Amino acid sequence: MSDRFYVPENLDRTELELPADEAHHALHVLRKREGDRITLFNGRGCSAEARIVSTGRKSVRVAIETTSKRAELPRWTVTLGVAFPKGERTRWLVEKVTEIGVARLIPLKTERSVVEPGPQRIEKLRQSVVAACKQCGRDRLMEIEGPHEWPEWLGRHRPPAVHVVCDASGERFVDYLRDMSARADNPSGGEIVLSIGPEGGFSSHELAAAQSAGAELAALGESILRVETAAIVAAGTLIHCLPG
Repeated sequence: MSDRFYVPENLDRTELELPADEAHHALHVLRKREGDRITLFNGRGCSAEARIVSTGRKSVRVAIETTSKRAELPRWTVTLGVAFPKGERTRWLVEKVTEIGVARLIPLKTERSVVEPGPQRIEKLRQSVVAACKQCGRDRLMEIEGPHEWPEWLGRHRPPAVHVVCDASGERFVDYLRDMSARADNPSGGEIVLSIGPEGGFSSHELAAAQSAGAELAALGESILRVETAAIVAAGTLIHCLPG
């Protein structure tokens, strides 16, 4: 992991102390000492180069030497709704879609869902987002909200919002992206929403409700993908194809 540390505060200052968990990581994992240089980021698009000026048994104080310009949000952002899989597969999903550049991740409660993450699980997944940002160099944290029921989710993303529900009954995703490129090519940008169902897929009732709400169906290919694979393939392909 790179020598990047998450400091969720204003970096426009001369000195600050690292949060306790980051100080522990610096001292006892990376073995940082006075004089070492590190990178800070605040999760809101700002980063800074800093130098360690003092250490204690559990504390690290740094002097900020340069602060970068705040990274602007991309013109188009991707929100990903997923019926979470079991166990560590969810943590792996969170790490990878953070690296890819998804702006927001929401657990979906569908008819065939097998996991409904509670507040403690959501908080642990947010910590995984921080770890992924430290590793990949991302300065803006991916947001994770609490679970949404399917009808609530559909109600939040009606036209003119672009909402794509991944299902084998839809047109090929690559064909959909070609058609979408013309619609996405405008200066204002906006949000594109992707929905990934559980391992058993969305029910016919849920798919009909999605289409009634203005969502479009798209198939990711002939193979049956696991939830986390489908989420990564769909989000990565979409983000790669979006105009800058």
